[in-house]
Amino acid sequence: MGPPTDVSGYRVTVAPIGPDGTPQRELQLPVTRNAYAEVTHLTPGTPYLFSIYTIKGGEESQPLVAEQATKPDSPADVHFTNVTEDSALIMWVPPRARITGYRLFLTLEGSNPKQLRLPARLSQYTLLNLRPDTEYTAILHSEQDNTLSEGASRSFSTTQLMGNAPRFSTDVTDTSIIISWTPVPRVGYKLTVRPSQGGEAPRDVTSNSGSIYISGLTPGVEYTYSVQPIVNGYEQGNPITRRIVTRE
Repeated sequence: MGPPTDVSGYRVTVAPIGPDGTPQRELQLPVTRNAYAEVTHLTPGTPYLFSIYTIKGGEESQPLVAEQATKPDSPADVHFTNVTEDSALIMWVPPRARITGYRLFLTLEGSNPKQLRLPARLSQYTLLNLRPDTEYTAILHSEQDNTLSEGASRSFSTTQLMGNAPRFSTDVTDTSIIISWTPVPRVGYKLTVRPSQGGEAPRDVTSNSGSIYISGLTPGVEYTYSVQPIVNGYEQGNPITRRIVTRE
């Protein structure tokens, strides 16, 4: 869409608004004959003052002025650790924008999302009272005065109930998987890890020390792992089998 025939173009200026409410570092865009302009490389979560001048007969009009804030950016590297039968620790890297908090939506299949508001100072949060052996989807947003960023979505599954065996937690990095538990005499676990699509030999480690660490995994690959309780040197009950994707 072009300007009216007697208008030769438009000049647009953009300036971030500082904490004291005054515009700063005004940026002038090239004069254009289009009745629109795309402004890129703005700072997330920042109010801007836009001024549009009409150029007609070599003279500029008074500006049309409007204020608009960019959305805050999303939290980064959202992942889960210390996943047990009824809890999980969600961790993330804070956004660049100045935010007032976070909004976390937690969903399990067939239910309405549970919404949590978290303080801006946090970069991790423990989810409690979860259901055993259940897959959850978490969507984390940055929030700035009720304006939400795009959501960062991740899924995780809680572990099964283990009867008399001690509860364990699972931690997955880009190249390793670790399970941890409080040691109990004569009770341990066997951890077996293999790529879901093959290509690597399965690995298994048995220990009663309170943790098992298997490294050398490939980043961004789906693995199937199973955890088998070992009591007095013998396997007890059915193993817990899960699929995970290593962090990239």
